[in-house]
Amino acid sequence: NTAAAIGLAAKRITAGDPDGVMICFPSDHWIHPVAVLRKALQNAVRSARETEGLGLLGVKPNFPSTGLGYIELTGRPRSLNCYPVVRFHEKPDLNRARRWIQTGRYLWNSGIFVWKAESILQALGRHAPRLAGALARLAPALGTRGERRALARQYPRLPKVSIDYAVMESAGNVAVMPAAFPWSDW
Repeated sequence: NTAAAIGLAAKRITAGDPDGVMICFPSDHWIHPVAVLRKALQNAVRSARETEGLGLLGVKPNFPSTGLGYIELTGRPRSLNCYPVVRFHEKPDLNRARRWIQTGRYLWNSGIFVWKAESILQALGRHAPRLAGALARLAPALGTRGERRALARQYPRLPKVSIDYAVMESAGNVAVMPAAFPWSDW
């Protein structure tokens, strides 16, 4: 149920920095070496600052995994080696995963997102208006003495949906940046 958490974080970020860029990481991933991740993130942040798009890092598959989601990308990158996303695909069967890898047009979905906080709030407004409205009603309490009480009362009622389903799979301004680091979410 990452959409509510990401939306709340974006509200906090824009309150302090309207042009702030946020990076969202899954908590259970292994990435090494960290220097390669850092370089990929620097490029992704630069891209986020230059566009209003929603970005994510995609990992080049090194075997046909049936336990990971895939991102289908176009053949031509935009600036900074970012490719428009054609479609997100759930975990495939083995034959499909093999075919996808052979095309060179599919990356594993790392779940690492990079965007301007304002961009994800606008996307939530378009694609998850009920959640965006609830976050807007909660925002005045953020940073006040009543914040804890407001969060305790309102946050459990927010729609329980992942950012992937709420926004990423339906937004038209999603770009993926291929990442060249060893990665595992197992």
